[in-house]
Amino acid sequence: MKTLIIATRDGTRLKLKKPKCLVRISKHKLIELILNTCKNAGLEDFLLVTGYKAEMVEKSVKNIASKYKIRVKFIYNDEWEKENGISVYKAKEWINEKFLLLMSDHLFEPAMLNKLLTYSNTQECIIGVDKDLTKLYDLEEATKVKLYEDKVIDIGKHLNNYNAVDTGLFLLNPLIFEVLEGLIAKKQYKLNDAFTLLARRDKLQAADLSGYFWIDIDTKQDLQFAREVARKFGW
Repeated sequence: MKTLIIATRDGTRLKLKKPKCLVRISKHKLIELILNTCKNAGLEDFLLVTGYKAEMVEKSVKNIASKYKIRVKFIYNDEWEKENGISVYKAKEWINEKFLLLMSDHLFEPAMLNKLLTYSNTQECIIGVDKDLTKLYDLEEATKVKLYEDKVIDIGKHLNNYNAVDTGLFLLNPLIFEVLEGLIAKKQYKLNDAFTLLARRDKLQAADLSGYFWIDIDTKQDLQFAREVARKFGW
């Protein structure tokens, strides 16, 4: 199974002069922690979409790939400043079966990935969700998800009626590219818009990843908290 990782963003909100995925969490960079977690789950074939300072990201990741003996293909997105949907779509020609989608600014416990992979035989696209809303670090910034049993009914940053949030871990099939192609033709680039359409087609299922630590690192406060947790787990 291929693993697609979106690593296009700058570190503006963190006041960095380098891509966000290269920020150090502990003794390791964020992207190394993610790749090591994937390697330990048996994943060795990666597609990495780059954007901001792509050459810097490629140089660093090539060293990490050599260290962990994994394969990484780099895909440059010259429209990286747009929403993430277009970054996912850039990988279309290299994927023709079910694949993992991860974000390079999300730190997560390895057990979350292992649990998500148990859904590999499911026909629908899978979005990893957290239902424990009382323990979330930053609920306001989270992408909200409305569930009915294990089916996703709606998804978006500004939902008023929701009972879970998106963790940034996905197990998808090529149907996502078909949906994104239609949206991009209308100049709509949000990945969540594609998930909304899949939900309306009854093609989007939730994997309950509640009870584990994960964080979307957007601010200095997020970064500090991530570093504190990393020390706790010995990452």
